[in-house]
Amino acid sequence: VLTGANAEIVLAVEQPATLEGTWTVDGIVANDSVSSVPAGAKVTITFKDGTVAVDSGCNRNGNAVPYELSGQTIKATLGPQTLKSCGAVDEV
Repeated sequence: VLTGANAEIVLAVEQPATLEGTWTVDGIVANDSVSSVPAGAKVTITFKDGTVAVDSGCNRNGNAVPYELSGQTIKATLGPQTLKSCGAVDEV
């Protein structure tokens, strides 16, 4: 703790970031390049209690599944994702 005339600064160890919560995908990484998601697409990834679930807005990737975090790599075995509930979809 550092104190001064009208201030007090408390130093503490920075806590590691958590994945917990819902994240919106805004880019796709392939090899050494990053691109935007297709126009109109909204995909979220939710991390909760050691599991991950993917939701594309019109279809969900089944139930949440366990994931492993190793450094900056997240590993999970997700089930199939179909376009069944998505209505008309333009081909890319």
